Formats: sequence, C-alpha cells, structure tokens
Amino acid sequence: CYTTSILPSSLEDGGWNREDALRFSLILEQYPPSLPDRRTLYLDRLTRELPHKTRAEIVAQETWHCAVAHYRSRRKVYLRGWAQARAELQGRVAAIFAASRRAVGAREIAREERERQRRVCQELYQKVSQWREA
Repeated sequence: CYTTSILPSSLEDGGWNREDALRFSLILEQYPPSLPDRRTLYLDRLTRELPHKTRAEIVAQETWHCAVAHYRSRRKVYLRGWAQARAELQGRVAAIFAASRRAVGAREIAREERERQRRVCQELYQKVSQWREA
C-alpha cells in the first residue's frame, strides 16, 4: 500500500457493498508485499474479478483500504503506547504509595518510641523525687 494523507471517512467497506469489499480485501491479501510488480498484478486481477467497477473506483478503494490500514496500525501503536505509559504510571504511583506507607510507619514507630521514652523519664523522675523526699 502507498501511504496517503487521506483519512478514512468510514471504516465500513469504503462505500462498497460488503461482498465487493470482501472480495477486494481477499484478492489484495493474496499478493505479498515483497512480490515484484505487486500493485500492477492485483489491480489487473481486481479489474477482471470486479468487471462492474471501473479502474478509478478500484484505485479509490485501494487508497481507502491503505488509509484504513494506516489508521488501524497507528491506532494500535497509540493504544500500545498508552497502555505502557499507563502501566508505568501505575507502577510509579504504587511505589510512591509504598514509600508513603513506610514513612508513615516510621513516624508512628518514632512517635511510640518518644512516648515510651517520655513514660520512662516520668517514672525515673518520680523515683528520684521519692528518693529525695525519703
């Protein structure tokens, strides 16, 4: 297929009836892209297989078919990129939340340790006060 700047206006058979569009696609798929003179070969075959279509209509369908194929491949690339970016973002968010949980846990442990130290100091102060009074 030749790249074009034409965007597909519809993804529904390019304005052709279902049977003709299917026949067009099947014939096109029979000619591998590496085949020399591929375009000439499949256009000749299409004009023989679809005698009620003019060469201009077949070329227009080819252009539409190439545009749809390009659109679908770009869409697939964009969706794959979006999924990868989304997965990366979710991983970063999970790491941030895990770090946040660890920080909160560390602050809680530090707070409990300060509270324990305060109680120990208070008990020692009371014992020293009782010892001085005695």
